Amino acid sequence: MRCPKSGLTAKAWNQPSLLFPYFFSAVFSLVSHCFHVLLIPTTCQSLIKLIPAYFDRYQMPELKTHLLFEALDIAFDKTRRQVAWSALFVTRPTPEVSFWKLSDPEAVCALAISSSHGYRMIAYILKHFAKRISEEANLLTCDSRIWGPGYHDIEVLRFSPKYHVRALMNVAGRFCTNIQRGKFPESDGFTDLFYDGLAFNEGLSAREVYHCQKLFRAYIKGRQFFHLDDFSLSYFNRRDYNCLYDAGDAIITFLNVSTTDPNEAITFACFKDLKIQNLIVNAYETTVYRDIFVNATPQLSYMQRLTIYAKLSIVTAINMFHRYHIDWVIMNRIRLINSKLPFDELVDQWRAKLDTLWNAIMINKGTKVVVRVFGNNTFKNVSLTTMVDKLNEALPDYEVECTHYIQCRYSKVFGSKSMDVKLEFYSRW
Repeated sequence: MRCPKSGLTAKAWNQPSLLFPYFFSAVFSLVSHCFHVLLIPTTCQSLIKLIPAYFDRYQMPELKTHLLFEALDIAFDKTRRQVAWSALFVTRPTPEVSFWKLSDPEAVCALAISSSHGYRMIAYILKHFAKRISEEANLLTCDSRIWGPGYHDIEVLRFSPKYHVRALMNVAGRFCTNIQRGKFPESDGFTDLFYDGLAFNEGLSAREVYHCQKLFRAYIKGRQFFHLDDFSLSYFNRRDYNCLYDAGDAIITFLNVSTTDPNEAITFACFKDLKIQNLIVNAYETTVYRDIFVNATPQLSYMQRLTIYAKLSIVTAINMFHRYHIDWVIMNRIRLINSKLPFDELVDQWRAKLDTLWNAIMINKGTKVVVRVFGNNTFKNVSLTTMVDKLNEALPDYEVECTHYIQCRYSKVFGSKSMDVKLEFYSRW
C-alpha cells in the first residue's frame, strides 16, 4: 500500500530507517533549489542533484551526512557573495535577503523536528551563520550581517512564542557574536533559554550586552573573566544602566573608561570592590583634582596596571602614589597648577612639588612607574632674559631653551621608574 501523497509504502512508514533516504532527497532538493536561485554553476548544481540518488542507492551506514553541511557552507557563501556584489551596483540599499524561507518560525520548527539531521541542520546554521540576534515584537530573529559598501542583513532564522525549539534557543545564546543594540523587551518567557545560553558564550564580547541589564546579568552569570572597552561614565550615560554594579566576583581583565566629569563623587563609585586587572581612565577635557579611588577603591590586590590619560593635578597624583601601591602605573598628563604668584616664587613652588612627586614615586611599591608632568604660565612685565637667569639658578639640571617663549625639559630615571617634565613660560607686556 502506498501513501497517495508521498508514494511511500506502508513498510516504509512502519520502519523509520527507510524514510531517511526520502528525507535526504527532500533536503538536498531544497538545497539544490537554493543553488539554482543563487546561480550556482551548473556542475555544482548537478552534483547536488546526484546526492539524493546516491542516498537512495546505498544503505544507511554509508550515508555521507557531512555533505549536507558542506552544501550549507557553499550555499551561504554564495548568498553572501551575491549580496556584496549587488551592493556595488545598486544605488538603493539592498533589501533584506530571506535565507531559504526559514524566516518563518513554523518552517524552522518543522525542519528541526523532522529528524535528528533536520535538527542538526538548524543547529549548524545557528553556530556558523545566524550569529546576530535581535528580539522585538515577540520574535527572536537570528540573522547575519554582510559588510561591503555599508552593511546588509541576511535574515536567516526566526523563533516565535508559538513556534520555537527550546534547545535551539539555547544554541543561539551560546554561539551568537552580535546582539542588536537597544533595550530587549520583557518577553513572555519563551526566550529564557536564549538568555541561559549567554552564560556559556565564549565568542560574545561584554561590549554587546553591557547596555541592557537583562542581557548582562545573563552573560555574567557564572563567568570568571570579562573585559570591556570604551565604557563611558559621563553624566548622560550614568543615567542609564551601569553594568559594573553587576560585575560581582568576575575579574575584569581590561577596563577602559572615559568621563567628562571626573571630579564628581559618583562618577567612579562603580569601581568599589571590583576586581580589575588593567584599568585605563580617560578624561581629557577637565583637570582632575579628585582622587578617583576615594570611597571607590577596587580590590588592589588584583590590579596589575593603572593608566590615567587625564590632566591630573600634581597634588592628586602625589596622594595616589602614597595611598595605592600598584605594580604598573602610567600618568601621562600630570599638571602643575597655575597660580598668581610672582615668577620666582612659582618656580620654587613647582620645583618643590616635583621633588615631592619623585619622592612619592620612589616610596611607592610599584615596580614600574611612568609619569609625564607639564606646566605653563604667562607673566606680565617679566622679560624672557630675567626668566632664563632664574630658571638656570633654580633648575640647574633642566634643559632651558628660549625663543619667543621658554621651554624647560627634564628627565629622571631610576630603574623602571621615570619622570619627564616639560615647562613653558610666556612673557606679556
